[in-house]
Amino acid sequence: MNDTLVAFAVLAWLAYLASRLLARHHLPELVAFLIVGALLGPSGPPFMQLIDEPSLIALRPVTEVALAVLMFVIGERVSVRALRAARWTLTTGVIQFALSAVAVFWVTSRLGADRPVALVLGALAGAGAPMTIAHIVTSVRARGSYPTGIVGTHAVSDALATTTFAAVLPIALLLSDEAADIGGALVNFVQLGIGGAVLGLILGWFISRLGFQIETSGELLLFVLVHIVIAWTVAGFAEISLPLAALV
Repeated sequence: MNDTLVAFAVLAWLAYLASRLLARHHLPELVAFLIVGALLGPSGPPFMQLIDEPSLIALRPVTEVALAVLMFVIGERVSVRALRAARWTLTTGVIQFALSAVAVFWVTSRLGADRPVALVLGALAGAGAPMTIAHIVTSVRARGSYPTGIVGTHAVSDALATTTFAAVLPIALLLSDEAADIGGALVNFVQLGIGGAVLGLILGWFISRLGFQIETSGELLLFVLVHIVIAWTVAGFAEISLPLAALV
């Protein structure tokens, strides 16, 4: 574990240096992160890998909490105030998700895919990329309702994809020829599509009720991180969606 953490730190350090280099040429920092991760991560050449697949699995708790932190930041950008500033965000997010899902379902069906497979792929295709978009918006220091709305649009489509996938899964199992546990599929829908949102609402309520007593930004950061770790623990125990909980 110690060696893995050291390798992870070195990988992050190299990614930061690469991002500074690309920033001088007016390129998004995210491109540097992707290049360094592709070359030195588990998908890179064996002689260049700083972190292999088993090491990445060992760091799974860290990566899951980090993902939840990023989704929490995205959720902050999709506040009621932000939605009021860019009222087209919700509508655009729904349209983006619907068009992507329908298009992928139609194309995969035309190409010969089974209907259950096409349904699942269609539900997943509607997911946005809020973290990527938010990072690019931040790196170029964009301000105003339009960049805020773009991030919100992808966050909305991402949340819709999560809940729709959970709803489509039982239907796909019913349409498939294989023996399926429909009751288990319905439980999965409740866990993935509803459980994550409920957990996010509960912990968000605690943050909103208790956070006003915090006096410094450092205390607030620790306070939020503690709630995210609690969400990670509960999500793992109840098998519900941690990213959706953090977003909500």
